[in-house]
Amino acid sequence: MAKYKWSVGVLAEMPPDGKVGVDPVCVLGLNQNKGQKILLRLRTDDFLGFRKFLSIKKVIFHELSHNVHSEHDSKFYQLMRLIEKECNELDWTSSHGDRERRIHDAVRHLQVHYNADTIAKAVSLLHKIISNIITHPADAKFRSIKKANRLFEGQVARFPECLEFLLALGFEDQSDKFVLVREDPALLWIGRSTLEVLLSAAA
Repeated sequence: MAKYKWSVGVLAEMPPDGKVGVDPVCVLGLNQNKGQKILLRLRTDDFLGFRKFLSIKKVIFHELSHNVHSEHDSKFYQLMRLIEKECNELDWTSSHGDRERRIHDAVRHLQVHYNADTIAKAVSLLHKIISNIITHPADAKFRSIKKANRLFEGQVARFPECLEFLLALGFEDQSDKFVLVREDPALLWIGRSTLEVLLSAAA
């Protein structure tokens, strides 16, 4: 995205209404106003799980191509194939790939070291923090967490795994606060989705 100077204001989940390939109007993704908002249909038609990551990636390539071309013409498909090729050639063992692994490791360690009741409030607050950022991407107040905040200090900061989770998402430890300095909507979505698995298990 940096290469093409593209930005996505909001990356959000599309409600799984209808059945793919069955209902007359049922899409897997939607790009609104050339990147202002991209919606992805992440859940399966039966609501029981999520679509395979590789298929979601292909939808992302498709929707990103709409940042440039509105119509599904030859130029559109040429750009989409180029995006897919460049993505497949990236070294996913560093940067984003490493951060995604750290996110999953932090959550897994929470599950291993603590029972669900102990970490319930921490997971819920982290989910709220990330959701606020995703919903209000341009609002700086949601990208900064004061360490002295009583809720954060009492519910999140006491778990090293929670702090590692925030750092993996792109937060930076700045003396008296944590600030999100990395622009990566996909990582935020991955982080929130990972927390939602914990929340659903505890429900």
